[in-house]
Amino acid sequence: MARSKNVHTKSAAPDSVSKAILIASAVGVGIALFYIMGGPPFIGLVTDSAGNLVSPCPDIGDVNGDGKMTFGDAIKVELNVSGSAPLTAAEAARADVNNDGKISAADVDVINGYVSGALTTLSACVNTKPLRCSSFGDIDGNKRISNADLSLLQSFVNGKGSLTASQKILADVNSDGKIDFGDVGLMVNHLQFSDEFPVCAASGSVPCSDFGDINTDRVINYKDLALIAQHLSGQSVLTAKQIGDADVDGSGAVSYGDALAVAAVASGRSSTFSVCASPAAAGAGKVSPCSGFGDVDGDGVVSVADSDLISKFVSKLVTLSADQKLRADVSGNGVVDVYDGLYVKQYVEGVRDSFAVCPVPASGGVGKVSPCSGFGDVDGDGVVSVADSDLISKFVAGQVVFSADQKLRADVSGDGVVSVTDALFVQQFVGGLRDSFAVCPVPAPGASGGKASPCLSFGDVNGDGVVSAEDADLISKFVDGTGQIPSGRHQWADVSNDGTINNADVTAINNFLNGITPIFGVCKVVKELVCSNYGDVDANGFISSADASAVSRHISGQALLSEALQKRADVNNDGVINQDDSVAIIQMSQGAEKTFSICPFNGRESDVGTNFGALQLKIGDKAPDARPKGVAKVRFEDNSKPIIEFNHDFDKSQLRVTTIRVEKQLTGSGRSLLWVKGMDLQGTKTVYLEKIKAGNAVCILDAELNDLSSVTDDCSGAGEKLVACNGASHDGYVCASESDSFKVSGLSHSVVFESDVPAPAPAGSGDTGGRGGGSGSVGKFYTMLADSENFHVRERDAITVNFEGQAYRFTVTDISSSVTLTLTPGTIQYELKQGFNRIDLNKDGQADIRIRAAILIPYLDATLRFELIKEAAADITPPIRPAPPAVDAPQQVPVSVSDISDEPQPLLPKPKKLHVLYTGILVLIVAAFFGFVAWRRYKSEEIIYGP
Repeated sequence: MARSKNVHTKSAAPDSVSKAILIASAVGVGIALFYIMGGPPFIGLVTDSAGNLVSPCPDIGDVNGDGKMTFGDAIKVELNVSGSAPLTAAEAARADVNNDGKISAADVDVINGYVSGALTTLSACVNTKPLRCSSFGDIDGNKRISNADLSLLQSFVNGKGSLTASQKILADVNSDGKIDFGDVGLMVNHLQFSDEFPVCAASGSVPCSDFGDINTDRVINYKDLALIAQHLSGQSVLTAKQIGDADVDGSGAVSYGDALAVAAVASGRSSTFSVCASPAAAGAGKVSPCSGFGDVDGDGVVSVADSDLISKFVSKLVTLSADQKLRADVSGNGVVDVYDGLYVKQYVEGVRDSFAVCPVPASGGVGKVSPCSGFGDVDGDGVVSVADSDLISKFVAGQVVFSADQKLRADVSGDGVVSVTDALFVQQFVGGLRDSFAVCPVPAPGASGGKASPCLSFGDVNGDGVVSAEDADLISKFVDGTGQIPSGRHQWADVSNDGTINNADVTAINNFLNGITPIFGVCKVVKELVCSNYGDVDANGFISSADASAVSRHISGQALLSEALQKRADVNNDGVINQDDSVAIIQMSQGAEKTFSICPFNGRESDVGTNFGALQLKIGDKAPDARPKGVAKVRFEDNSKPIIEFNHDFDKSQLRVTTIRVEKQLTGSGRSLLWVKGMDLQGTKTVYLEKIKAGNAVCILDAELNDLSSVTDDCSGAGEKLVACNGASHDGYVCASESDSFKVSGLSHSVVFESDVPAPAPAGSGDTGGRGGGSGSVGKFYTMLADSENFHVRERDAITVNFEGQAYRFTVTDISSSVTLTLTPGTIQYELKQGFNRIDLNKDGQADIRIRAAILIPYLDATLRFELIKEAAADITPPIRPAPPAVDAPQQVPVSVSDISDEPQPLLPKPKKLHVLYTGILVLIVAAFFGFVAWRRYKSEEIIYGP
């Protein structure tokens, strides 16, 4: 019989298994190829043992704290942004996933992107560092070190923010007793290069007993400082013994001053504490008898050194600050003289027990009646006594807490801050050394029995400039219907802030006039307008909690605001009326904020110090209203005549006007002079100098000066540069002669004045205003003295490096997302990226110096670390283009210098390419194995039918 044709088939069940294995193999091959090519986008996601998606770094992203990351975390943040459900402090600390220092819709997008797999990590995890030594560097207290901490530190150093005592301890990462750009540079280096903080390595021995050694490990270091910080912040409470050990100044309480003293011993800047000193032993000194008097040098004790300092001041060998002069005047006569030095010496030697300035309590401790409105009577017992001074001192030391009313009555100096100065003034008033306080107003001329209003014009109902019995009488007659309040004055009559004009306002005014109450109730919740009419939502001419309530009612739909009032309500300039605006208005009315983010300035036009009378500020060609977008021209004018012009990027920051001072030299001096200081520019500025002399040249001293003593008459002083006013560029400065003024541009700081000295012609026709190469530029000049040094620089600063007998100068010509340096001789420009860069100084093909750049936001300054390379590296990356010839002007196309070192780069880690490749190959092998098994199984399952 003939053999039938073979028929190949498979049973149903095995067929499904084989197909599944083949499909799995194909997927495995695909995954392997993805790994080999670099990996799919979801490879970076992190899961726990149960398969739940979790945050890639601790305490970030898991907003609701359930141990995993889901869309629920994004919803929590979104509800907070909309104002529907605010986050707790713990939740808020986990919600800033993009690490920009605020919680916004951007954080919602990042969380959604990570949960959906579109993002492989959270940006806050990239530039975040774990704590190294206790909590140093963790200024915001969220258990990690990030850009948010750097932002807080920069704001404080730049005078734009404040830190608590505990935050100051943790911000002083170099343990030098002050918080400055040195700490900023170290923070940047730590975030970008993992450099250790010096405070972590600082350690000193215990000078006496257990003082300073709070954790009893027999050394004084960051651990003891951290315990003080935690105690001051309320995170933990020291035991009675620990408080005694931490009180190294012997004040009876633990304060920031104790932290400074402990840091000084830990860092080696001091070897003892004031509490260790025995009276007059080896000139160690004694504790001041009252309020720090006699302790002129501020080291915590009164010693011979203080007496010597007073003698040097009297001999005009040294200068003293205002605070030092106050503490040096131990005789209390208002003058620092030779007798003060004698009295300090007698106190140290034990000849006297106190100073004349230290008051003796009034008979029986009764005290004296306040000179005005209850000021000085902090404890509210009806009199001003030594008890009130002691209470202020305890408040300053952090031992007691004041109510808002107590803070007001304690600020007898009227400077807005309760300080040791207020305690001193109270003592002087009790001791008879002063008759009143600076805060007490002098009645206006002719206003018998009247007082100046404690806030705005409240209480001044008749508009005569003072609050008097006549105002109380007007309100009384208005209430009983026998009289009227003058038109436009009704808003100033509701001094009790209860929404109506009634007899409560009459009582409040009478209490104010009789000194029973220092202010009106309305003064606690109102502030004058800061810019235009923003924040004044109820249109009554001032900002109060009522405006915040109007915003809240608009948000809830109870009472909608008109379009014009909505513009006033959007004080954060985000285009939306929400609870953020309401909170900002409340903070403004309570004094917690001094400006709105919509305002172009961080103050008012009147905050600019000037002797012009009153300068007007314009943005573009208009008076400032809302903060503009992007770069805009700012102009200072005097009676419509321009004085200063410059560009400012309002997207980066408000214009800081509170530090600016603009002064002119009067015409009687025989020359016109303009002096500008305290202006934090993003570029250069142009000034207009009034013409008085017949010459056609100006002298420029482009430096930040505190006084004009160094300015010469003939432009021969250090840093002074003579510039002809012919419209040509002279090392980047251009002076053009106009009808009645000189227009001088290219300035950074600037003192500019007219000169009779003939000015030299500009150097060559090719000078087009470039400031590169350091020629003629004025900035700080540094010299590298060691093999490696850190330099904190701004544009136009220069660093000189001596290498193989040749001096090389690097001049900073630009700071943006990179740093541009101009090297002379050779006049070559190098563009330094964040991280390590190597440069060949002598052009022998080998790197001679390595420069590490850390650029600080907002690109105004940078920290550069210069390191000479002992063993020259032969693998330096060549320039993109040949080095330009040595000419006077720098080349315009920068030469990029690549990093050829093996150190880890900042911001993002290097991809582990070999790891990915090996993983891909392994998966490919496993996939091939399963594919082979599937094929064998397929062959073995054949069924042959036949005879």
